Amino acid sequence: MAQTDIVKRTYPRQTTVHGVEITLRLMEPSDRDEILAFARSLPGHDLLFLRIDITDPKKVDEWVENMKKGRTVTILAESEGKLIGWANLHRDEVSWQRHVGEIRVLLKPDLRGFGL
Repeated sequence: MAQTDIVKRTYPRQTTVHGVEITLRLMEPSDRDEILAFARSLPGHDLLFLRIDITDPKKVDEWVENMKKGRTVTILAESEGKLIGWANLHRDEVSWQRHVGEIRVLLKPDLRGFGL
């Protein structure tokens, strides 16, 4: 069974953090515009250390393509139908580094520090 099949069996999930009801679900290609809007709402210093510029539509399109190809798995966090954060695992494309991955997590500033 593929790893993505295992991940799909466990999402979406519901949780409550600091009184906020949150849905965790896998990112879909149709989430592209929501990702862009979320990224553009963040303070600039939050974007400095990301792998890619997620305010750039072309870079988000590459992210979606990597997701389709199985190189990236992204979990979105939503509250009241709005994106409040994401976490992703990006595996390296280079054959001798396929066992190496990078994990990134980004949340809205007002929801940090509560244990999501």
